[in-house]
Amino acid sequence: MKQLLAAFLGGTLLLAVHAALAAPVAGLYQVREPLVQEADGGREETFSRAFATLLQRLTGSADSAQKAALAAYVAKPQSLALGYTYQEDELQVSFDPTSVMRVLREAEMPVWGSERPVILLWWVQEGLHGRQLLGDGQNRSLNLQQAALHRGLPTRFPLADLSEQVRADQGWLATDEGQLAELLQRYGGDALLVAETRETADGLTGSWELLGSALKLKGSLTGDNAVMAADQMFQQLAQEMAREYAVVPGLGESLQVRLQRLDLDGMLAAEKALQVFDGKLVFLQGDQAVWQIVALPEQVRSQLALYGFRELTSSGAAITDEPATALPKLLFAR
Repeated sequence: MKQLLAAFLGGTLLLAVHAALAAPVAGLYQVREPLVQEADGGREETFSRAFATLLQRLTGSADSAQKAALAAYVAKPQSLALGYTYQEDELQVSFDPTSVMRVLREAEMPVWGSERPVILLWWVQEGLHGRQLLGDGQNRSLNLQQAALHRGLPTRFPLADLSEQVRADQGWLATDEGQLAELLQRYGGDALLVAETRETADGLTGSWELLGSALKLKGSLTGDNAVMAADQMFQQLAQEMAREYAVVPGLGESLQVRLQRLDLDGMLAAEKALQVFDGKLVFLQGDQAVWQIVALPEQVRSQLALYGFRELTSSGAAITDEPATALPKLLFAR
């Protein structure tokens, strides 16, 4: 079946493709953890915390490090590391993706793939100089992006030009669907995370809400600074998104997934979307392809929707010589 995919990719003259909105998380398996300052065992505890941070990124659950099946690795995760170094106040460690995935599979833990929804962060901060929308490339924006990556979330900031600063003063409503869609398309985002914050003598307070997503989430912000306040927000977002997208390999039923109207962009997107299920391409003809996977239908729908596929109710054009099967079928197009 690899020959089928190669023929598809090699036979097309389409050289430029549009990127899917989903984006890989940079440095997903690289963790920077503050060093525990203790004379005895401080470095060992820091290493365990770093692995717990990685587990939370991959599963979405803050409690994953408490699972009995992972206890031995949490206690001594050094065998799962490709390399690490201790700086003055932090541990920097790169974990081996293959080894970590093997451990999670053996423990039957849900795994959230590296391709994740892109969040456009609309961070409005009110202070002594009025309301300000943070823009891409600013120091505070970079710090918040790093905080989001620490929790496994890819984020982007708007340019914060004059028109967007005016929009920040007006605020966003859930009914602003058209303008919201335009903004997300402009920056290649899947959802808009609106944070309204205020600086006080005691730190930072505010509220946040996720717009443009099927997930209806909102909460409060409080912390000594913006990064500390945002961390709880990012943790909650990661947890809820992981519930939507994380997959326990091999859990579910055997399914046949048929995709239609595929160009090169669509074929590459399909490969990325279904690889988390260990999907097997079993047939390819024209602009249609068939995969066999083991998964829960709801998770397949969520994963393919992330890459721009929508489910169809009709069977569409028949595929000549399509392999006969009694497996339940799901049909999508892009």
